[in-house]
Amino acid sequence: MYMPLDAVRALFAQMAAAAPRSWVAFTWLEPLANGRPGFRRPSRLIDVWLRWRGEPFLSSKARTGLASFLDSIGFVLQMLDTSGDLLKGAEVTERPIEGEYVALASAVRLG
Repeated sequence: MYMPLDAVRALFAQMAAAAPRSWVAFTWLEPLANGRPGFRRPSRLIDVWLRWRGEPFLSSKARTGLASFLDSIGFVLQMLDTSGDLLKGAEVTERPIEGEYVALASAVRLG
């Protein structure tokens, strides 16, 4: 989410070529209704803090398009959950980030 989509595509393609048996876990943002990347419940405080840190959100991808995006660059989506799904049943003091999901992909085709 901190890199333009073309840079993400190039990075994953390079990883698949350099390490053909690699696995990668990453977080991603679902696009907002206006198409921009961001949290489902935006906060002015978080927006200001991210700008201050120099961490703008530059890309996002809908859950429904992630598998084909990864496939086009040499990876296979193995697991996809929201942050909240991964925390179900866990005792946490903070709520998960809405609109963020966690993915696991492999450059190895299983099966």
